[in-house]
Amino acid sequence: MDCSSCQPVQQQTLKPTSCKNHRATPYNLRSACHFRSKKVCQLDSCEKEVLKISQDLFVSRESDNLHLVMQRVTTQNIEQWKNIAKKQELIRKNLYYMRKHKRRKGSYYFQDEGVKLVIPPSFHYGIDFLIELKDSITVFENTLSSFKESSELGEHWIAYACKTGAINSDHLSRSKDIEMLVSVRSPAQAPLQINAGISRLPEYLCKHPTHRHPHLSLKLHGFSARVMQKYIKPENKYLVSVPLPKMFEIMKRSLPSSAFQKGHNFPGSFIDLESPRSSGNPKGYFKVKDHEGKTLFECDEQEMIKTHDWWCELLIDQKRYLVAAKIDAVSALS
Repeated sequence: MDCSSCQPVQQQTLKPTSCKNHRATPYNLRSACHFRSKKVCQLDSCEKEVLKISQDLFVSRESDNLHLVMQRVTTQNIEQWKNIAKKQELIRKNLYYMRKHKRRKGSYYFQDEGVKLVIPPSFHYGIDFLIELKDSITVFENTLSSFKESSELGEHWIAYACKTGAINSDHLSRSKDIEMLVSVRSPAQAPLQINAGISRLPEYLCKHPTHRHPHLSLKLHGFSARVMQKYIKPENKYLVSVPLPKMFEIMKRSLPSSAFQKGHNFPGSFIDLESPRSSGNPKGYFKVKDHEGKTLFECDEQEMIKTHDWWCELLIDQKRYLVAAKIDAVSALS
């Protein structure tokens, strides 16, 4: 079968594939050719097609047990996302307690605020990892707390990797099936997307302590950039983030030096900003420029705080670096 005709699926619900070479599951989402024929598409690139399920939901099937999902944050699902974040922090705190008190023999059981979990002996993540995870989960929670469903404030999405794909915009995969997630924001008028709070979920790590998909953070950044660029805001030029040092090193190694910048306010920088809280100046600003130095977008500090106060806090976090990467280069990550 010629797979050159594969197009993103434009429908609200999808039926399980009947492909004999793959297990049929309710969320086994595939490219359009699988829904037109029982034949199996042999092209890897076809398997990784981004499927548009609705205006609020996009899915890419990476393998039999890994889907990447991009879902709009709405008034219908915001509380679900807040509950997922709260649950992950609760589990992380108990894991930290277990590690701090060296409870490592046998399985560890805990029940806290309605959450029950068994931590197997094979759970091998240490205190340093759990401390870093707290920072990431906190940032993710902060992006949710500033949620306002208004087109004037721009786009608010969550990209996540899970065992099964979501099938409609009101359904979230079970949190125990979500391996990693990241908040994806794109301010109105600004030609960029902001990825923040990328985290491996401790609930997933407890359920699958020895099964981590490699390079997943890069896959999620790349997938979110492809969806944003192709379907949501094609005018975006950069992906901006304020990662922790480990994530910074991963991005630096993986992106071309010509497409990746650390810092701001230097000759040729993509981003210029000044914060009165960090510099003592009476007024701050935020500017986005193209590679020739032309200003593409600018706003003052007051406008930044009103719409993205959670991000302003990150900008003056001394543990983090502001980084900007060309969106085309990030989209190529897989």
